Amino acid sequence: MIRQVNSSSKILIVDYYTHDIIFSIFSRSELANENVELIYRIDRKDSFPTYDAIYFISPTDESIQFVVNDFRNKNMYSTANIFFTNTVTDDLIGKLKIISNSVEILKELYVDFFVFESRVFTIRSEECFQRLYNSKLQNNTLEDISNKVVSLLATLGDYPDIRYFDPDGNTSNIASKFAYKLQEKLDNLTDIDGDFPKKTPYKRTNMIIVDRSYDLVGPLLHDFYYQGMANDIADIEDGVIYRYTMSNGTNKQEKLNENEDFWRDIRHMYISDAMEYVKEKVDECTKFAQNNEEGVSLNKLKMQTYEIPKQLMIKDKATMHQKLIEECMDYYTAQKEINRDVATIEQDLADESFVDNKLLSQIRTFVQDRNLNSREKMQLIMLYVLCSKSIMKSTISNLCSDAAIDEQKIYDLLDVEKQNNNVTISDDIINIKSTEFKSYLAEKRKKLSKNQRYEISDLSRYITPIKILIRDIIKEKTKQKFFKHTNLAIANETLNEIKKPKSHKVLYDDVSLQNYKPTWARRTNDKNIYDLRTYGARIIIFILGGMTYAEMREVYDMVKEHNRDIIIGSTGILTPKSFMDDIYILKTDIKSRNTVQLRKKLVRSYTVGKTKETYREKRLKEKGKLN
Repeated sequence: MIRQVNSSSKILIVDYYTHDIIFSIFSRSELANENVELIYRIDRKDSFPTYDAIYFISPTDESIQFVVNDFRNKNMYSTANIFFTNTVTDDLIGKLKIISNSVEILKELYVDFFVFESRVFTIRSEECFQRLYNSKLQNNTLEDISNKVVSLLATLGDYPDIRYFDPDGNTSNIASKFAYKLQEKLDNLTDIDGDFPKKTPYKRTNMIIVDRSYDLVGPLLHDFYYQGMANDIADIEDGVIYRYTMSNGTNKQEKLNENEDFWRDIRHMYISDAMEYVKEKVDECTKFAQNNEEGVSLNKLKMQTYEIPKQLMIKDKATMHQKLIEECMDYYTAQKEINRDVATIEQDLADESFVDNKLLSQIRTFVQDRNLNSREKMQLIMLYVLCSKSIMKSTISNLCSDAAIDEQKIYDLLDVEKQNNNVTISDDIINIKSTEFKSYLAEKRKKLSKNQRYEISDLSRYITPIKILIRDIIKEKTKQKFFKHTNLAIANETLNEIKKPKSHKVLYDDVSLQNYKPTWARRTNDKNIYDLRTYGARIIIFILGGMTYAEMREVYDMVKEHNRDIIIGSTGILTPKSFMDDIYILKTDIKSRNTVQLRKKLVRSYTVGKTKETYREKRLKEKGKLN
């Protein structure tokens, strides 16, 4: 895209959505190297009549109207070179006719997705969770998401064997509806694009579609691994930008960048291990500085010229992570006994075999505890309801009354669980059936727990269904009764066997989504991008309704353990806090509210009657960060 505009003076113009896409691919310095001198938001820009404008925009009426206004009367730029993230309708193209003399390039690109990490992508769709589980809005939402997922597959050059989670075989759940929409759009793409799919010597990609009802327990569990815990507790914007205040009062912000070794090394560590690792790095940097205060030889001085900047950079990163880890640990240790006991109960509930009257008694004690905030009380009650085979409505009412929270939110969550037809609600009792799929998961978890090759913390025992699913795919043991194919012809075709390479060394760090930049974004020759595919078909997991950091982490673990090319994507990334927010506003009227403002008020809104101050608010007030 950038290089297609042959000019020494370029201006890049983006909208709110494409701004994040472009900077997930390029840094500002890389854009500058391509003669991009200025970058503007489409609603805030200045006129430069001698510059060529590159519009990288969404195919929306609003964005197109901005372009038209720039050239309708007096040209703000020399030419308009317009690149859309996805296909654009004929009606919208028609609106550009009035400025056709100024348009030099007009192209549709398949780049309507965000590369969050090397093995993680997201599809951003406004208020997606609420729209997915709203029967009136669901169809349009699935249409929008399927267009964006097609853009990912077009970029990868993949025409996958699509399977969807449908344990009952009624093809009416969200995953099945989406899978067939996606299949239809891929078939249409093959008809209009002779270069799709790309010819490849490798096995056809396996793509599995599930929705969040596949596992509602995982998003409710506290995560004690660094990346997951930090995003749940600290002020991290979009999972990337960390803002904090130094001891001298200076405000700083840092990007948690996967391209940096430091973050890549520690993000999937258990929080205590990450703390120890960072402490060692800080000590090493301090020791290095002390050693270099003494007199040095000329040769040592030459070495230090290279080493000192490197050590300073490591120290800066270590100090930032030390600050972030301390913020996580402060939150946990301030009420250590309560937090540990609650986390243990969460894991016991997730195990399901531990759910009994003794556990109910413990939960009742915690929901009455004033030291536990309303959101965490609701999490605990929701987990108990989901993990109980049956529960009296009066029990739910009593727990919610003790916690002073809105009982209706429990039933809103159960409406999502109903997607898989395993919930029945009578006048007095709620039954959550132990389905064949649940029994299958329980059996798999038991085997995996016995065969763990490393020690697991008591607070992180839960094995996600996504991990079980990936292992089954790798071993070609995915059950047809749970995961149906959208195209049986593709499912039954004979695939060419691939010989494994003689060397078992795989450069999985070089094999990632980031290697699959479309032609407009490629900067260097691709290398090693197919190494992992020689070991078996690529696997793409897509979760409608959000994925957790634990699920992302397990993908990386599976890549390392099995030398397979695995990618996970979703409509967003969930923390326990954000998932609770989604449940809270699930049944509110989308048209009559301002979602952004509503989300800011959510923590205070969980209670019924008088608002209780959360622990985090209390801590911030003590530090003078809240008035």
